[in-house]
Amino acid sequence: MPSKKIKTPLTFDRYYHIYNRGNNRENIFYKDEHYQFFIKKYTEMIHPYVNTYAYCLLPNHFHFLLKIDPFASNIAFKQPSHLFRKFFQCYAIWFNKRQNRRGSLFTKYYRRIEITNEDYLRRLILYIHMNPVKHGISQEFKTYPYSSFGSYLSFQPGIVSQTETLSWFNDNMLEFLDFHDLSEEKPDLRDLIIEK
Repeated sequence: MPSKKIKTPLTFDRYYHIYNRGNNRENIFYKDEHYQFFIKKYTEMIHPYVNTYAYCLLPNHFHFLLKIDPFASNIAFKQPSHLFRKFFQCYAIWFNKRQNRRGSLFTKYYRRIEITNEDYLRRLILYIHMNPVKHGISQEFKTYPYSSFGSYLSFQPGIVSQTETLSWFNDNMLEFLDFHDLSEEKPDLRDLIIEK
């Protein structure tokens, strides 16, 4: 029977941690072009309907912190969860053709956890950004190329909703960066571990 993390409905104007991994823990990204295509399709298929606050793509899994845009309910889709399924299917079909493979790419159900606490939102952003270090993929999360952290240091337009994110840090970029720096010294993320 699917767990609450799988059955939680996606509702407009609520925050969610959405994540999934490769079937049998296999890789879902091998090359730069895989990461780039995934973000390209996310930008085309998901970004118009959500506000994205953090993301991280790792070889065998991914994380997003987002909110379904309340104004998107006026658009011609009624069930946001179907939008995500189509996005994952699109990537899986493309990836399977590129890698000459067959079968399911992702685990059967993607996970989604509704977030209702602002302190948890702040710590979840940190958790997502620190994932490359947590999994031994990179020694420095700040320069990892497939996460949203770099978007906060850039003035280029992108998919990250910087203004709302910074409102959780008193509208202060230095406080946002200090939060990452202080937590990096002594990360205590045990209560945020969700991959079981």
